[in-house]
Amino acid sequence: MVPLLLVCACGRVAFDPLQGPPALDDSGIEGMSADDGPMTSDDAPTGACTAPGDTGSTFPGGLPCSNWQATPTMINAGISESSGQLSITPNANTTGAQAYCTKNNVPFGPGGAIVEVSVVLNGSAITAIQLGLGPTALSMVVQNGMLIAQDASGDKGMVAYSTTTTRFWRIRPNTGSGVIFEYGDGMTWTKLGVSAQTPQATYNTLLLAGEIGAIANPGTARFESVNLCP
Repeated sequence: MVPLLLVCACGRVAFDPLQGPPALDDSGIEGMSADDGPMTSDDAPTGACTAPGDTGSTFPGGLPCSNWQATPTMINAGISESSGQLSITPNANTTGAQAYCTKNNVPFGPGGAIVEVSVVLNGSAITAIQLGLGPTALSMVVQNGMLIAQDASGDKGMVAYSTTTTRFWRIRPNTGSGVIFEYGDGMTWTKLGVSAQTPQATYNTLLLAGEIGAIANPGTARFESVNLCP
């Protein structure tokens, strides 16, 4: 059982568990949702980084994601790991081409989940970290040049993607309630959005890149690290 990841630019994201690999789709477009969830003292930008409870990886090389103890999957796409980068290249002009690494039952403690992304796919293709399935799903996605925070109800915030200022993405539990989405440059964190969803103790975690529709030049997505403080 693997999630269906539905992503759209400037609209709603929906997650449905289906048999087979994640199918990328941009159906179900709705308007932007404002940040929701209670505001607490922890719901603010912070310069601190609490290391996630799970062992991270800088992708040193070898079998993709093996150092992270995760499982790679390829559908009309290439995935490789070498010298500090996990690279995903979907086949050109191939709807649904994608590759992803899945690590099951990753603890979601105070540090949450962190990923460092240096290059994203082009145009409407997506580059993402996804936690969980269905009504518990959380994600940070770049599509059409925008970094979007999403839960199962829709978009929670967005900002233009930058290889420097939004290089690090973090999803973490709020100490009051709900979940906070943040981005950073390796020095400080800035809040992107808030979800009212109740944090789960663990999440199946995916690093994913792929095409929704056929793209002549999707490019290559590059992940530099996962679950490590900047």
